[in-house]
Amino acid sequence: MPAAKAAVLIAVALPVGLLVSLGGFLVGQAALAGADAPHLDLSDPAALRGIWGGGLYLTLAALFGLAIGTLIRSTTATVTTLFGTMLIVQAFAPALPGAVGDWVEKYWPPIAGGQIITGYRDPALLAPWSGLAVMAGCVAVLLTVAFIVFRKRDA
Repeated sequence: MPAAKAAVLIAVALPVGLLVSLGGFLVGQAALAGADAPHLDLSDPAALRGIWGGGLYLTLAALFGLAIGTLIRSTTATVTTLFGTMLIVQAFAPALPGAVGDWVEKYWPPIAGGQIITGYRDPALLAPWSGLAVMAGCVAVLLTVAFIVFRKRDA
């Protein structure tokens, strides 16, 4: 059952994520061009990476939510956990002390995965595709655990 949910989720989230990424890129670049600011063309490799990567990132975020929801089985707790892991940790990462803060800013899955959509490459952070791979690995582990827990608990 969770595998079927994951397949349907991918079938919906990936095309929607790609459309959202493309739309955001086109609107953003039009605004930059209108202000005579530096901007990218759709054919630029960084633009294509950002659009495709944005769709993949949003799909991974949806699968992350599916895994957390399967594990927790409470809508309120799942939404709270997702906000905490996807948004709150990112906001407070710079305030974390020393090596812990550095590790979180570099390897926390949503932060690492988010490098795929950035135009500016911070050398202190993971490369775009490497960061997305970290997020994908985390999601794969969580989905595996969720599927195992589902089979033992709910099947």
